[in-house]
Amino acid sequence: MRTYYINEVKSEDIRRLKQHLAHIGHSSPIEDIFWFQVPTELLTQTQQEHAAECGPYVFPLEAGDTWIMLELLIRPRNAMHCSCIAYADDQQRAFVIQRLDAILEELEIAT
Repeated sequence: MRTYYINEVKSEDIRRLKQHLAHIGHSSPIEDIFWFQVPTELLTQTQQEHAAECGPYVFPLEAGDTWIMLELLIRPRNAMHCSCIAYADDQQRAFVIQRLDAILEELEIAT
């Protein structure tokens, strides 16, 4: 699995990050898992073609006690197995990493 992994984060900072992600609408039904939605303009051709049936598309983020793991596999929220599931391309990867880094900076979380 390809991931963007940040470790050695203070547990208090993880708690603040989880609260913030929940507040801005990134929660999922699974505890400690958050979703970053991929903007429509960044979807691949296949993802755009499948968007009505499979979308929206998300990057899953898992927050542990002292770490953050952002999966770089784009998943549809409404399908488990489909050809539209794919690893992020350069633009998608840059988008989600910049988004997470901006949130960490906004919250003044040292990494």
